[in-house]
Parts: sequence; structure tokens; C-alpha cells
Amino acid sequence: MGNKTGLPLMICGLALLLGALGLTGYNLWDEDRAGSASESAVQELKAVTPDLTAPEIPEELIPNYVLDPEREMPHASVASHSYIGYLEIPSLKLDLPVLDHWSYPNLKIAPCRYYGSAYQNDLVIAAHNYKRHFGNLRTLSVGDAVYFTDIEGNRFSYTVAALEQLEPDQARDILSGGWDLSLFTCTLGGQHRVTVRCTQVKDTVPAEEPAPVADSPDEAGGDGASQAEENGAGNENAGQTADASGSDGNDAREHPADRDETAPLL
Repeated sequence: MGNKTGLPLMICGLALLLGALGLTGYNLWDEDRAGSASESAVQELKAVTPDLTAPEIPEELIPNYVLDPEREMPHASVASHSYIGYLEIPSLKLDLPVLDHWSYPNLKIAPCRYYGSAYQNDLVIAAHNYKRHFGNLRTLSVGDAVYFTDIEGNRFSYTVAALEQLEPDQARDILSGGWDLSLFTCTLGGQHRVTVRCTQVKDTVPAEEPAPVADSPDEAGGDGASQAEENGAGNENAGQTADASGSDGNDAREHPADRDETAPLL
């Protein structure tokens, strides 16, 4: 009688063990597949992205996003997927393409724009916790450098300012705070969202070159006021919705939390 009971239990135990091994093997394969796909895509993106540091590029060239910061970010197609640029995190040795919009199928390929624009200082990028994507995001430290380069070759420099751990139902909090760049992913098991907040490092006038001086105090005051208004408008954009559209038909400026109160499981 004992043998009759023990054999089915042994078979069930063996089936569970094989299932666990199979799932582990699939996860490792899926992670390697995603890493290879991202590596291939980022190389293709770099090949089609102009190098704005090249000697033949005039220094006085004004980028399109400065002339029109509300313009939609341009994108390039690689293997039938639309990308807005690539992300570099030197301390994690990451060099990753960024897809134009997020969806669960897209997250299995590369990090995705979850919301916003680098041009309006409210870009949010989401990625799975694959080791070759955002799996080590939690190990970043305040002061670490992060770079984003768009398809037109404009390179935006950031520094890590804060790390947060949010609950899945805090989708709106991911977009709060007026941060220039936010990166987020899930912890193992999907219980929390690791969120890295970054501030943009503005270009400064080299020490050996004096900053331009206004012709008159009135002119200087006017320029300063205009700049303050522009900065204020840029900060307000972090919490507002504009009309630029993503390539999937979803509004790229639409607050994701308006569509789903739960941050995506990454």
C-alpha cells in the first residue's frame, strides 16, 4: 500500500522539479535573447545616428529640439521596431537602445520610453529586470553618470540624484517630482519598482572663455526673465499632457497612469 502511494508522489515531485528546471532554463534563455537583441539594435542605431562632435559639424548649429522643444522625438526603425535613441550607463557597462513606446512585447526586446521627452526634461524609461537591461539598476549610486543620445545625435548628460523604491500602485509617483530623467524596473518577484531619478548636467562656459555680457542692465534683466519663464515652462511640462503622439497611436504625452493605475510588471 505504501509503495502504491509513494510512487505517484515521487512522480509528482519529479514533474515539479523538471518544471522548475525548465522554467529556469527558459528565463536564462529569454534574458540572453533580450540582451543580444538590444546589443544588435544599439549597434545599428549608432551606425545611423550622426556624430555631432565631428569636426565638420559647425559649433553654432542650433539643434532642432532647442528651436522647438515640444516637437515629437524622431525615431529610427531597426528590425521593424521604432527607436528614439540609446542609453548609456557607464558604471553598469550598459549601452542600450530605447524603443519609442512601451508595451509588454516591447519590454522583452529593449528598454522603452514610458512617458515624456528628453527635449522637455521629463523622459521616463522602463525596462525589464534582465541583467543586461535594468537588472542592476538598484546598484547605481548618487553621482553616477547617465547619457541619452537621440536619433539626431543630440547627447543629453545626466547624473543620478536619488534612488526610490515604489509600490506597484504608485504609477503616478513614478512621473512626479519634475525629474529630468527617470529609469525604473521591478524588483525580483515584481513586488516593488526600483526608480532612479536623474538631473540633467547643463553645458557650462569653459573657464578660459568669459561668459557673454549683456549690452545693458535692462537687456540682461529681460534675457534672465525670458530664461526663467522657459525653465518654469519646462518644469511644468513634467506634470502636463501635450499633443505629441507615439508611433503606436498612443499619446506620448498622455499620463500612463490615466490608462493604468498600476505601474507595469517588469
